[in-house]
Amino acid sequence: MRPFIFISLLSVAVMSCNQRRTESNEKFPAKFVESEPEKVEFEGLVPTIDGNLVQLNLSLTQSPIGIQARYDWWGLYHPKRKGLGTVFSGNYETRHDGPDFTVHLEIPESRRDEIGDELILTYNTTLDKLTFTFENKQYDLFKRSALFTSEGYATLYQDSLFEFFEKNTREKCDVAMHTGMYNKLKELYLAKNREPHEGMYVRGLCYWINIPNEDQTDRRFLVFKNIVASE
Repeated sequence: MRPFIFISLLSVAVMSCNQRRTESNEKFPAKFVESEPEKVEFEGLVPTIDGNLVQLNLSLTQSPIGIQARYDWWGLYHPKRKGLGTVFSGNYETRHDGPDFTVHLEIPESRRDEIGDELILTYNTTLDKLTFTFENKQYDLFKRSALFTSEGYATLYQDSLFEFFEKNTREKCDVAMHTGMYNKLKELYLAKNREPHEGMYVRGLCYWINIPNEDQTDRRFLVFKNIVASE
């Protein structure tokens, strides 16, 4: 009987070690899976120290929590200012602070006058996004799909909701509000005195983001990164 007890206790100890090893090797964030690319893209608007907005594409190399990895930062001032953009790379580290994951970006010395020594983002596991708070206002970076071009007809409903009909696939989808070029899309739509529910042709560079419904099932929204043409 004693050998059996010893073997059982040994098995429990091995299982506990394996569980701890799995947790320590967990990649950031928890919803990432092995089938996803090595680098995961987030996109949205973040402010600089002087209050200017940067349309940011943040590329994070997947890495275990607590281990430094590389990030790539591609930013354009928004609205665009001639000749100004931010492109650089650096190290980041993910930490598990209480119930939240936080992402700590080390900013290169040459960019610290614009952004500061460090940028700390909080990862929302439910909405699959990074958030940054500046002067009591929250800014969101959503995890996005690969980029693709799309063309079709955008229709404005209820003064804020855009429905997009893709010309080539003949699929309908909703455009994410206040993300990417949403405000520009609305400005172009309202610039002409259109009939109710009249569609506006638009072509541009796009990506998908997922936002959960009330039942926690993901709902896919279209985001225009750039608008190439409209009429």
